[in-house]
Amino acid sequence: MKYLAFSLICLLLSACSSAPEKKPTVVAEYCDSYFIYTMCIKDLNADGKADLMYFNDSDEIFMVVPEFLNTPVAGLVPHPCVQIMDEGLRKTSTDVLAAQVESTVLERAQIKSKLILHYTRYLPKISRCHKPETNGSSQGESEEDDFGDEEFDDF
Repeated sequence: MKYLAFSLICLLLSACSSAPEKKPTVVAEYCDSYFIYTMCIKDLNADGKADLMYFNDSDEIFMVVPEFLNTPVAGLVPHPCVQIMDEGLRKTSTDVLAAQVESTVLERAQIKSKLILHYTRYLPKISRCHKPETNGSSQGESEEDDFGDEEFDDF
């Protein structure tokens, strides 16, 4: 009888215990094609959050969280127009890393679309960075005529 009572108490106590919360598994790095570029997302410190994004072909970091802005990363260099990732972009980038482990194709496509939408918010800043200075010329034309024959300048 004592054995039965002890077994019953153990069974009841084990039913009350809770399983530890399962944290989604996140891959440390993931690359995919977005438009014409292959871009990669990387978790540098294994905390489960995306820390930077870089172009796979040039190994240039183009998005980074503030705490890693001036941290050298082996094999990668900062892009001249590198941008600071805001929390929304970081969360979506982290979702991309997590989605590679435990999600459907449709869920991954939805997350990828969200990532592209977040990225488009940065386009005005990136475009300004890429525009060359015109040195006072309204159309950026060169003073020299590198094409044509001087004899026909009067026509």
